[in-house]
Amino acid sequence: MPYIRCLEWRMFSRFVEDHIRMYAVKQYGDAPDDQVEAWTPEQCIEAIRRYTNRFGTNARGVDETFRDLLKIAHYACLAYFKLHLRLGRTPPLIDRSTIKDMEVSGFTHRNEVVKDDTKPN
Repeated sequence: MPYIRCLEWRMFSRFVEDHIRMYAVKQYGDAPDDQVEAWTPEQCIEAIRRYTNRFGTNARGVDETFRDLLKIAHYACLAYFKLHLRLGRTPPLIDRSTIKDMEVSGFTHRNEVVKDDTKPN
Protein backbone atom coordinates (compact mmCIF):
# COMPACT_ATOMS: atom_id res chain seq x y z
CA MET A 1 0.00 0.00 0.00
CA PRO A 2 1.46 3.39 -0.97
CA TYR A 3 2.25 5.90 1.73
CA ILE A 4 -0.08 8.89 1.81
CA ARG A 5 2.87 11.33 1.96
CA CYS A 6 4.30 9.78 -1.21
CA LEU A 7 0.94 10.12 -2.95
CA GLU A 8 0.73 13.75 -1.86
CA TRP A 9 4.24 14.30 -3.24
CA ARG A 10 3.28 12.74 -6.57
CA MET A 11 0.28 15.03 -6.90
CA PHE A 12 2.30 18.09 -5.83
CA SER A 13 5.17 17.22 -8.16
CA ARG A 14 2.72 17.16 -11.06
CA PHE A 15 1.54 20.65 -10.07
CA VAL A 16 5.17 21.79 -10.00
CA GLU A 17 5.81 20.21 -13.39
CA ASP A 18 2.77 21.95 -14.86
CA HIS A 19 3.93 25.25 -13.34
CA ILE A 20 7.38 24.82 -14.88
CA ARG A 21 5.97 23.91 -18.29
CA MET A 22 3.09 26.39 -18.45
CA TYR A 23 4.71 29.37 -16.72
CA ALA A 24 8.46 29.23 -16.05
CA VAL A 25 9.62 27.86 -19.41
CA LYS A 26 7.20 30.00 -21.37
CA GLN A 27 8.22 33.12 -19.42
CA TYR A 28 11.97 32.55 -19.02
CA GLY A 29 12.98 29.77 -21.42
CA ASP A 30 14.49 26.41 -20.55
CA ALA A 31 17.94 25.19 -19.56
CA PRO A 32 20.61 25.80 -20.67
CA ASP A 33 19.31 29.12 -22.02
CA ASP A 34 17.32 30.48 -19.06
CA GLN A 35 18.60 33.08 -16.60
CA VAL A 36 18.80 30.68 -13.63
CA GLU A 37 21.39 28.61 -15.48
CA ALA A 38 24.03 31.06 -14.24
CA TRP A 39 22.68 31.15 -10.68
CA THR A 40 24.46 29.58 -7.72
CA PRO A 41 22.75 27.30 -5.21
CA GLU A 42 22.79 30.27 -2.80
CA GLN A 43 20.87 32.41 -5.27
CA CYS A 44 18.25 29.68 -5.56
CA ILE A 45 17.97 29.52 -1.76
CA GLU A 46 17.64 33.32 -1.64
CA ALA A 47 14.75 33.10 -4.10
CA ILE A 48 13.15 30.53 -1.78
CA ARG A 49 13.60 32.99 1.14
CA ARG A 50 11.80 35.73 -0.77
CA TYR A 51 8.79 33.49 -1.34
CA THR A 52 8.77 32.05 2.18
CA ASN A 53 8.95 35.57 3.65
CA ARG A 54 5.87 36.49 1.63
CA PHE A 55 3.96 33.44 2.88
CA GLY A 56 1.00 34.24 5.12
CA THR A 57 0.85 37.92 4.22
CA ASN A 58 -1.90 37.34 1.65
CA ALA A 59 -0.34 40.31 -0.11
CA ARG A 60 -1.11 38.93 -3.55
CA GLY A 61 -4.06 36.64 -2.85
CA VAL A 62 -4.46 32.96 -2.15
CA ASP A 63 -3.83 31.83 -5.74
CA GLU A 64 -0.43 33.52 -5.71
CA THR A 65 0.31 31.90 -2.36
CA PHE A 66 -0.21 28.49 -3.93
CA ARG A 67 1.88 29.51 -6.94
CA ASP A 68 4.65 30.69 -4.60
CA LEU A 69 4.78 27.22 -3.02
CA LEU A 70 5.31 25.71 -6.47
CA LYS A 71 8.10 28.21 -7.13
CA ILE A 72 9.74 27.29 -3.81
CA ALA A 73 9.78 23.63 -4.82
CA HIS A 74 11.21 24.47 -8.24
CA TYR A 75 14.01 26.61 -6.76
CA ALA A 76 14.79 23.83 -4.24
CA CYS A 77 15.18 21.41 -7.15
CA LEU A 78 17.50 23.84 -8.95
CA ALA A 79 19.60 24.32 -5.80
CA TYR A 80 19.82 20.54 -5.33
CA PHE A 81 21.29 19.92 -8.78
CA LYS A 82 23.52 23.01 -8.72
CA LEU A 83 25.00 21.92 -5.38
CA HIS A 84 25.72 18.46 -6.81
CA LEU A 85 27.64 20.06 -9.65
CA ARG A 86 29.56 22.44 -7.37
CA LEU A 87 30.69 19.57 -5.15
CA GLY A 88 31.88 17.62 -8.17
CA ARG A 89 29.26 14.98 -7.67
CA THR A 90 27.47 13.48 -10.57
CA PRO A 91 23.83 14.38 -10.12
CA PRO A 92 21.25 11.72 -10.82
CA LEU A 93 20.79 11.93 -14.55
CA ILE A 94 17.65 11.33 -16.53
CA ASP A 95 18.34 8.83 -19.24
CA ARG A 96 15.98 7.13 -21.66
CA SER A 97 15.14 4.36 -19.19
CA THR A 98 14.23 6.95 -16.53
CA ILE A 99 12.00 8.79 -18.99
CA LYS A 100 10.28 5.54 -19.92
CA ASP A 101 9.84 4.67 -16.22
CA MET A 102 8.30 8.10 -15.67
CA GLU A 103 6.00 7.60 -18.62
CA VAL A 104 4.85 4.22 -17.30
CA SER A 105 4.32 5.73 -13.84
CA GLY A 106 2.24 8.53 -15.31
CA PHE A 107 4.76 11.29 -14.54
CA THR A 108 5.01 12.69 -18.05
CA HIS A 109 2.41 15.14 -19.22
CA ARG A 110 -0.51 13.43 -20.91
CA ASN A 111 0.07 15.38 -24.14
CA GLU A 112 3.79 14.69 -24.38
CA VAL A 113 5.19 12.02 -26.62
CA VAL A 114 8.47 10.45 -25.54
CA LYS A 115 10.32 9.52 -28.71
CA ASP A 116 12.66 6.57 -28.47
CA ASP A 117 15.63 7.41 -30.71
CA THR A 118 17.24 4.06 -29.98
CA LYS A 119 14.87 2.14 -32.25
CA PRO A 120 15.23 2.29 -36.03
CA ASN A 121 12.32 3.79 -37.98
